Amino acid sequence: MPLLGKLPPIQTTGRLRGGLLSGARPLPATFDQWRQGINFNSDCGAGVSYDTRCVTSPLDTNAAEKTIATVGDVIEMAPFTMYSGSECSTWMDQDELLALARSGFARGESRAFALELQSNASGEGPNISLNSEATDITPGGGPSDVTNTLSGLTSVVCDCTMNDLYLHSHVRAIPFLMERDLIEWDPQSGHYRHGPYPFLFDCYDAEGPGAVSEPVDGSAVWIYATGPIEIAVSEEADTSHAPAVRTNQDLALVERLGILRFDPCCVYAALAELF
Repeated sequence: MPLLGKLPPIQTTGRLRGGLLSGARPLPATFDQWRQGINFNSDCGAGVSYDTRCVTSPLDTNAAEKTIATVGDVIEMAPFTMYSGSECSTWMDQDELLALARSGFARGESRAFALELQSNASGEGPNISLNSEATDITPGGGPSDVTNTLSGLTSVVCDCTMNDLYLHSHVRAIPFLMERDLIEWDPQSGHYRHGPYPFLFDCYDAEGPGAVSEPVDGSAVWIYATGPIEIAVSEEADTSHAPAVRTNQDLALVERLGILRFDPCCVYAALAELF
């Protein structure tokens, strides 16, 4: 039996398998100052159009007017702080206490990013979220069959001229979608796919766009369709021990900064019926 104060925790091996962070892209290196926040333009392009007339001269007034896309709004995103702390009597080895805090951070990091993406859970700055930007395409009569819902959500690649479509939902939807052969595991990418499209499952909240919640019986789940999600996370910002002499308690705290961005131009969501 180990000596008192030598109680190593079961270590978490990494981020949630198939979760948001398994399919998110790194924030481009051009945003090297992201800890102060980032600005970027929304890319609501018009796509490719046809020119129906051969223009022979710049003065040709009969030439068809070109369809030109207007540059989208400037989006501002602020970083948010994530932390995990462990507290115990000062008899515990401090390295083991710190290991517990780090293990807790590893377990919760993916969910922290997922909730920030879904609803700006941190409350930081002007940050947009899926719930603030999504167009709800749930039929007026209520949730539709999940196959029909996925058909509607994947069609946004045509409506938005968007080549990189990503789907998102709660992890509890996995067995229902696998039973219908609507998703398959891609070991090379480390996440699920619906046909050619990445499908990322995480511990999202039950409340979707318009503060509409999933049914309490679990019969339906929110599914989101977006473009790529980009993230950045800092190195361990601070690991501190703060012994409290009067209470004989020791604290280990692990903190990291995170930031994410996505284009709000084409974000859709729908409640899908699972059973």
